[in-house]
Amino acid sequence: FGGSSEATEKRSRVRVRVISHALRDLIMHSSNIIIAGHKTADFDCIGSALAVAKMSLALGKQACIITKTGGLEEKVAAALETHQAEFEKEGIVFVSENEALNQLREESLVIMVDHHNVQQSNGAKVEEVAKKVAIIDHHRRSSEMGVKPILLYIEAAASSANELVSEMIPYVAPKADISPLDASFMLAGMIIDTRQWRVRTSSRTYDAASAIRNYGGDPQVAYAYLRESYEE
Repeated sequence: FGGSSEATEKRSRVRVRVISHALRDLIMHSSNIIIAGHKTADFDCIGSALAVAKMSLALGKQACIITKTGGLEEKVAAALETHQAEFEKEGIVFVSENEALNQLREESLVIMVDHHNVQQSNGAKVEEVAKKVAIIDHHRRSSEMGVKPILLYIEAAASSANELVSEMIPYVAPKADISPLDASFMLAGMIIDTRQWRVRTSSRTYDAASAIRNYGGDPQVAYAYLRESYEE
């Protein structure tokens, strides 16, 4: 509690590849994918969820993201509303917790992004019932998770969930169609979690940002999402 010491770097490129291949196998052997974030989801949570959804779609699996329950951070809610039609065109489906429960089957895979504790989740009911749960997170591990994941990737040295996910894309689904819109959301998530590149920013953070930039992520668009209006 209140720990401010730097987390030591544990992940290697080899570990990223091994975890990525394991995730790819899990997605391939699942009927559909349900992606859950934390309550009051921010750009890091939604950006990484979008990337995971696109990887799943590239592997031929239906994917949905829980956003209609648990609340959204104000700026994210505005950005999602603005681009609703574009996301629908790209095949991204946003659902509530109950809608996700209706889609949950024996072979469904639930992926928790940017959190690892069921109590913080916007899809707690889904995670408690699901047979297969995977976790991708960058927060320090707490003693209580509330689920028994079949894949656990918690890397406290990473700046953000987007940094972890962007490293996984080439191994999980190199043909994933990450659009400039998805990439801008991912970039906004990294900007917030690094407090504008000032905190927990390693060389790998910039590598990840560079990869996201290659997908068409626009820093100006990302900063525009985060800008406070004059009235605010």
